[in-house]
Amino acid sequence: SEIEPHTRTNGGHPLACASALAAIDYIEQHNLVELSRANGGLLRHGLQRLALRYPHIIEDVPGVGLMTGLRLRGSVYEALMSMELGKRGVHAGHSMNEKAERPVLRFYPPLNITPEALQHVLAMIEESLQAIDRRPALAVKAFSLVVRNMYLLPNKWLRSKEAS
Repeated sequence: SEIEPHTRTNGGHPLACASALAAIDYIEQHNLVELSRANGGLLRHGLQRLALRYPHIIEDVPGVGLMTGLRLRGSVYEALMSMELGKRGVHAGHSMNEKAERPVLRFYPPLNITPEALQHVLAMIEESLQAIDRRPALAVKAFSLVVRNMYLLPNKWLRSKEAS
């Protein structure tokens, strides 16, 4: 029997249904729901431990399972954490809202992440927090002004061109 050409992913197409069933089988065979629960606890516990060490940077640790994050005490810390984590090869979900008073830097690791990989990520997060903590307060305050206003200058340029 010949497989129909792929035309869409919704509406019960045989290829879409086969893909969905294969994904469900993989999730069940590899016990990814329970693994996510266990590893999510490990990640949240590690992030909560860091929040206790850096209360001037981290407000709390919201999340469920492996979907978690750091609620930071201002967009300057979100920008600094994103930059520091990037230097260490860790990607986090930046809110892209520089006006947020309490942004959440989000972490969404894969469901099959190992505890060893999570420990490595937590170590990189801690290194990033240490690097931020070593910055002079005046430098953080100056960078905060840049972060909170970084989109204003280009907008002003655009508006002045439209007015001409």
